[in-house]
Amino acid sequence: MRRLNLLLSFLLIFFMSSLASTQILTFKHSLELEDAVGDIREDNDDIGKDVIKVTINSDGKNLHITAVLKEKISYYLEKCKAGPVITLHFDTDNDTTTGGKTVLGKKLGFEYEVGLMACIKYKDGGIACVGSIGAPIEGYASSFRTKKYKQGEKFPETIRWSTDAPHRDIEENVVETTFSYTEIAVTSGKSVRIAIREDDSTFDEKSFFPEVVLTLK
Repeated sequence: MRRLNLLLSFLLIFFMSSLASTQILTFKHSLELEDAVGDIREDNDDIGKDVIKVTINSDGKNLHITAVLKEKISYYLEKCKAGPVITLHFDTDNDTTTGGKTVLGKKLGFEYEVGLMACIKYKDGGIACVGSIGAPIEGYASSFRTKKYKQGEKFPETIRWSTDAPHRDIEENVVETTFSYTEIAVTSGKSVRIAIREDDSTFDEKSFFPEVVLTLK
């Protein structure tokens, strides 16, 4: 009987842990999510941008996305690569049977993907939002890249490149951008499911923040 009770206790703990890991958080108008320090991967020419907090705010017309890094942006980009900091996957109809599947994590039902980009500005006027040109650096800027999922397609299609989107100077360790509701075809009052991935984290489910449903202002 004691062994049976121990087994039942173990199964209950396992069930509750699984439930917690799949729980969707709900927010109205804005949200803030924190992330563990040091959960990034590194390679020979990129130390990885370590995100410690993400916020999303809606104002009735626009979404404002902010990612806070552990260190100043120069620490990550001065001798490394520009690129996405976080990627947000938007399920705009709250239906997992429509839209596409994320490449990593295999999450279902998303219509749009928006990448918050950390770009390098060069003294010759050039800018790199992916990789590095290797020229003298003038500063750093944020941008975004938008992709649209099509049902049955393996990869989403890029509909706005980061070089064509508005750029904003990055101050210290805060990377932020703003885009219109029309960018992801949503309207005020809509509830949207969002899966957020830390791009320089691991290549598995652990790289995602908990899924959220945000009701837009």
